[in-house]
Amino acid sequence: MSRGSPVILTGSMRIHRARRTGVRTAVLLPALLAGTALLAPAAAGASPTGDVSGGATHADRIALSIPAPTGDFAIGATELHVVDESRTDPWAPEVPYRELMISVWYPTEADGEPTTPWMPPNSAARLLADVEESTGLPMDDVLLPETHGQLGVPAAAQAGGRPVVLYSPGSGLPRAVGTAVVQDLVSHGYVVVTVDHTYNTRHVEFPGGRVVSALDLGDDFGAQASVHAEDLSFVVDVLTEIAEDGTSDAVRHGTPPAGLGVALGLGDLGVLGHSLGGSAAAVALQDDTRFDAAMSFDGPVYSPVPETGFDQPFLLFTQRIFEVPVWWESWDELWPNLRGEAWQLDLVGASHNSFTDYQFLYPQIEAAFGLPAESFRQQIGTVDPAVSFAAQQDYARAFFDEQLKGVPDPLLDGPSPEHPQVEFLR
Repeated sequence: MSRGSPVILTGSMRIHRARRTGVRTAVLLPALLAGTALLAPAAAGASPTGDVSGGATHADRIALSIPAPTGDFAIGATELHVVDESRTDPWAPEVPYRELMISVWYPTEADGEPTTPWMPPNSAARLLADVEESTGLPMDDVLLPETHGQLGVPAAAQAGGRPVVLYSPGSGLPRAVGTAVVQDLVSHGYVVVTVDHTYNTRHVEFPGGRVVSALDLGDDFGAQASVHAEDLSFVVDVLTEIAEDGTSDAVRHGTPPAGLGVALGLGDLGVLGHSLGGSAAAVALQDDTRFDAAMSFDGPVYSPVPETGFDQPFLLFTQRIFEVPVWWESWDELWPNLRGEAWQLDLVGASHNSFTDYQFLYPQIEAAFGLPAESFRQQIGTVDPAVSFAAQQDYARAFFDEQLKGVPDPLLDGPSPEHPQVEFLR
């Protein structure tokens, strides 16, 4: 793709604060990178009105929702607790192994079975408590979204398996924040595995209800991206064993569902990440040749990735409402060193968390609690969430269809009248 001329604004990478009159501010960059709360700014002095008629309710509770998948496949899902005994945990050296929670989402022929929650109950309760503390909004009556992932049902068979995509969330964020785009990919025939990065994800719930909360990891995001990339490679190791034997010794809790092993087409392997997850995706491409392609939602890149680049195809989706100059500098340095096909697309009117499920949840919270309509503008921008998500799901599917399924898609050839808010920068 030809190189464009993205605008680079001045400012600090580390600390940006909202300066809008009448809005309670938060340290937004840590909120965006560390994701310590579901909600960041809320109206100053705002208190719940008691009238939740503006939000979706169920028995006087506020039931949040995310979009339904658009593909033809029903969806199965399972959680697995996996342990890497080859690594002492880099952030908790007293732990002589690295343990992760992952969710595997896959096509199924089952229909109408119980579904997996957006987050497990104890970590969800911790998240909502964080929200209440940071915003002053009562979260007792808030229900997090339902998903379409039917728990533990058999995987639908396909000769040769299905392409596999790993999803890595932003720093501090739970793997749940990518559920909408993950479900949509699965409904179109992919297996997608989402990963919580222990001690970075704000709250990770392990079997038995044990919750491990994040540590203060400082601001060496390059080191964090490298650890997350190692996590992704380990997950591929686990999936490889499941594909060969139906299970893996690294799986300590949870059972791979029937048929999952033969559904895993690991010869066609991609990675999708948001923010620091996008940074990890770039590291994974550089360090692990098993990954065939990566898509990054607004993820900067850190040394040595920009200087040396990689060979595999790469699609970067950016935004310019919450713009960090050093991120753009990192992409500018990387681009000449990309040796495969590469695209940088910009989503006009989007902000950093427009690339997560929060783009749907924030407006529902605004409506339910009677908050000003732009309370979360710096988090999710001004683009209509439905328009934003349609672009993300279509371009994600076009990219992975082309790179993992070998099905060319003209959507990647240039600007499309179907998505006028998507600009091709290079």
